[in-house]
Amino acid sequence: MTGRRRRPVRRTVVRPVARNLFVYLRRTLQARRIVLAVAQILFARMYQQTILGPFWLLVRAALPTLGIALVFQHVGSFQSKTIPYPLYLFSGMALWSAVHIGLLRGVRSLSHTRRIHGSINTPRLTMVLGSLVIPVFYHLVFVAILAALLAWYWATGGALPIAVGWNLGYAPLAVALTLLLIAGLSAVSSVIFLVARDVRFVLPLLVQVWFLATPVVYPLDMLPPVWRSLSLFGNPMTAICGIYRHALFGAALPDSRALLAATTISLAVFLLGSWAMMRSDRILHEIV
Repeated sequence: MTGRRRRPVRRTVVRPVARNLFVYLRRTLQARRIVLAVAQILFARMYQQTILGPFWLLVRAALPTLGIALVFQHVGSFQSKTIPYPLYLFSGMALWSAVHIGLLRGVRSLSHTRRIHGSINTPRLTMVLGSLVIPVFYHLVFVAILAALLAWYWATGGALPIAVGWNLGYAPLAVALTLLLIAGLSAVSSVIFLVARDVRFVLPLLVQVWFLATPVVYPLDMLPPVWRSLSLFGNPMTAICGIYRHALFGAALPDSRALLAATTISLAVFLLGSWAMMRSDRILHEIV
């Protein structure tokens, strides 16, 4: 009697966590299959044991933004000069919804994945990167809503309010910078969360203040010149939203210095978060 041959099991071997940041990031990149596996697990858990399932995501994303659009649609000072207000609002919310849900869920990323990490030897940053699947999916939901709005404008007005050209290449850049911010801030906050749970009460307040300081609902021109400059150079999401709207609608590209500032801040936040997680690995090993 001959038994069936067992298929060889493909194993992902990850070395112990390094103390050099670039080695740490390289080993995190080597564990990309683990990142994808964590993303799949977290996405499956998101609306587990619910009747509507992922449909809740559409409801939670669309209804609040639709309410904002109905309130401010006819307020003159909130109107953009070049983009219809619903498109202006939903394009900004496409990025901001990723920031909002990414930070609120990212702060618990290490707590939610402690069983997963307990069974494998991998940099804990992989758990944070795996949690990015949720903000990415929120972003895709808003992209689908934007596509529906564009189709409606085209059907009713005869013109498609989207700029098709090389400017579309800026959209992936805006999304990438947003994800770098989310990953870096989530890495720091998730470490703090394991030591002091107070961060879960403080973080939503900070995110709300950040939302009000970002031209998502209102145009940047609405701010006084001093506050406009402060928003452009001190808030990376201001320039990132400008990049995204330039990519989709051909709006004016933010100042090159603001683009450089947003890129620098996003990269610095990501590297700082990665470094903080690497340095606190000993503490986390005792807690998680």
